Amino acid sequence: MSGALYSYNMKIRIAGTLAYLTPAVGEKKDQVPSILTSPNPEQGDVYFTTDDKGNFELDNVSPGNYFLIVWSPYTWEVAQVSETDEKAMSIELQADQKTILGTVLVGWP
Repeated sequence: MSGALYSYNMKIRIAGTLAYLTPAVGEKKDQVPSILTSPNPEQGDVYFTTDDKGNFELDNVSPGNYFLIVWSPYTWEVAQVSETDEKAMSIELQADQKTILGTVLVGWP
């Protein structure tokens, strides 16, 4: 999976920041966890840091439904569908599939 984090508030790519994929929860596995804390690999979180241009690339992530969580000063932000739609962006990963997310929007900071 690959992409680039972009702050639509500041109109910049988000370089050198911590982010993580967290498994979706709920009966249909389509909800963001109600409490967002530091990434916990024991719960299936996959963490990473963006490069100096805001890009990221992850290999060998288990199939499933995820949400992308990004560190914003003092809090965690969930990647959104668009600038105008604050709905959390759901990411479905399948086995042996390369997923290119492109530009991932975050209301950061």
